[in-house]
Amino acid sequence: MPGHIDLNRQKVDLETLLARVGRGEEIVLSRDGRPVMRVAPVEPLAATVGELPFGVWRDKLWFAEDVDAPLSDAMLDEFERWPKDGRAR
Repeated sequence: MPGHIDLNRQKVDLETLLARVGRGEEIVLSRDGRPVMRVAPVEPLAATVGELPFGVWRDKLWFAEDVDAPLSDAMLDEFERWPKDGRAR
């Protein structure tokens, strides 16, 4: 259950609030007894692909069956029109 702080009754010290959240506590800030904000810890983001859980992209990516098929001559011509330095004309 989250902790509650009524902003009208209590002065809130931001450093203390962040320390509590940093320890994993969720805090609901309210005004006149009505919740106005929830402050909660965030899940740490994976730093590298190696840290992502297995299957995280399942059902989120789709590749055409011919994704590795050779490009048509017309498509190759389009690629060859671009300058070698990578800048658009």
